[in-house]
Amino acid sequence: GNIMKNKRVLITGTSTGHGFLASKMMAEKGYTVFSCMRDPEGKNINAANELLELSKSVKGNIHVIDMDVTNDDEVINGVKKATEIAGGIDVVINNAGFAGIGWQEEFTVDQFHQVMDVFLYAAQRLYRAVLPQMRERKSGLFINNTTIGARMAVPLRQGPYSCAKWALEVLSERYQQELGDLFNIDSVALQPSPTSGTQLVQNAFMANDEKIRAGYPPFEDDRYYKVWKDIATQFVSEKKFDDLSNVSQTMIDLIEMPVGERPVRIAVPGRCIIGFEEVQEMNELFGKSQDAIEAKWIEGKSENFWAEQ
Repeated sequence: GNIMKNKRVLITGTSTGHGFLASKMMAEKGYTVFSCMRDPEGKNINAANELLELSKSVKGNIHVIDMDVTNDDEVINGVKKATEIAGGIDVVINNAGFAGIGWQEEFTVDQFHQVMDVFLYAAQRLYRAVLPQMRERKSGLFINNTTIGARMAVPLRQGPYSCAKWALEVLSERYQQELGDLFNIDSVALQPSPTSGTQLVQNAFMANDEKIRAGYPPFEDDRYYKVWKDIATQFVSEKKFDDLSNVSQTMIDLIEMPVGERPVRIAVPGRCIIGFEEVQEMNELFGKSQDAIEAKWIEGKSENFWAEQ
């Protein structure tokens, strides 16, 4: 497969964490980066200014784009602006996200909807906005930042988060099937381990149905509480970005890989390796099963799909 010549990369959720560091590392590598964030002239002005300042001294460029990924018009306009500046977009990294904490039953449908909107519907907005130009060029890459928590129900009190990330993986895999052979456009689900340096825990919202919560035991009495608290405490207290760079580097490695050689899903270890090996095994098994099913479809014999009488 061919290696991507241009490296014009649009990243969502760049005011903190993975998106912020990936913007920096990619610009240092010489890429043209479109760092999308909400309110870059207000709430996120410090992050925006730091990225724009860095842009002056590195090989590549950073352009900050005002984008709320839950807003159709802002996504369309942001993509249009980036395309006008650079002549096109080669890579989209769906990275924006946030989490809720609570018993799953406590979350209202509206809260579930908000989380799905940021992960799943936002990714679909980006695909629809960018794919026409990629299909025309027969080249492109989407990296969907999911989590190793998407492959399994982790007892971290983040039901909507895991549901939405799992859904994003399915979206990613489906696009790989539909776009890979036809248009040379790859979709990869990137699954980071729990990582210090993101603002995920600090910015999480709480499930807000107190009536439901009253029917459950106090969180402190839960059998997972001690481990959960230890992990959460380290997340908040560790200000180092040391294991964030694994994820940004993996994004760069995927961009540099030839078309058709990229994995459909890839787990990334951090310092916290909870579930990492298990998810690698699941990915392998899932891949084999998926390939076997696909082979039957490609063979084109409907009798493959009926049980023998």
